[in-house]
Amino acid sequence: MRKNRAIVVYTLLVRKWFVRHLLHPLCKQIDELDSLFDQHGLGHLSCRRAVLDTAAPERAKLTRLGGIGIAGTSLRAQNASAILQTLIDLSLKHGELPEPKECMVLEKYLSIPGYLCRDYVIQRLHTLAQKDTLPDYIFDGSSNTSASAQEQPWNPAIHPTDGQLMFHLFCTFMDHTMPATQGPSLPFTDRYVLQLGHKPNPLLLVQIVQVTRKCPHLGLVVKDSYYDVSAGQTNLFIMLTIFVLEVRRECAGYLSLTNLGGKHVGLLAAVGE
Repeated sequence: MRKNRAIVVYTLLVRKWFVRHLLHPLCKQIDELDSLFDQHGLGHLSCRRAVLDTAAPERAKLTRLGGIGIAGTSLRAQNASAILQTLIDLSLKHGELPEPKECMVLEKYLSIPGYLCRDYVIQRLHTLAQKDTLPDYIFDGSSNTSASAQEQPWNPAIHPTDGQLMFHLFCTFMDHTMPATQGPSLPFTDRYVLQLGHKPNPLLLVQIVQVTRKCPHLGLVVKDSYYDVSAGQTNLFIMLTIFVLEVRRECAGYLSLTNLGGKHVGLLAAVGE
């Protein structure tokens, strides 16, 4: 009974961790960049409307690059005729500045494999970020099933479930946080997330198993033994609670070279440390 109560408390803290460490910072960064681009006539490069590359549909309005800045930096055209259509254009021309770098990092969070619905994703992030225990989270769908002024209605054919969205955000956060190593291009996802049926890496003490995608069902492999986590509304949060507890117990809180108790990650605090 005591363990069950502890898990309930830990999963509540993990929910709060998602809001404070992921949703709030992402929404703040998105809003600041979008406001900046809109102010300087570059609204087509905002997070809500940007096109990543020239192969994407041309839905951006061509705009000549003026000057914009954050904290003393500025973006200026290299010549008077420079035209930026896409984020790739922005990165190639001005990749040394912080704003294009931020855009490319955010693109990884907003680009969910198999979906082209960035405006919905951004709206959903803002909705979920409003309350720190995620009461609007629906693992196999969305709490927004009817049209409103604030958010598109969820459509299962073209939109990810909340479970997919949140697991994608977590993996992207860890990929961005963990140092790049030779081999896997995604330091966390490629090493620590397994598809069902794939053989675990015997050199890793703990790995996440993605049993299903659309309505995420996640389990764990610990020391080469598989542990199922009950499917449903709390699956993601219970799985992450157990994952962090195992990393703390088996690896002193370190996932490879990344301290899960460090200020940037802060996951150990969600399990009682």
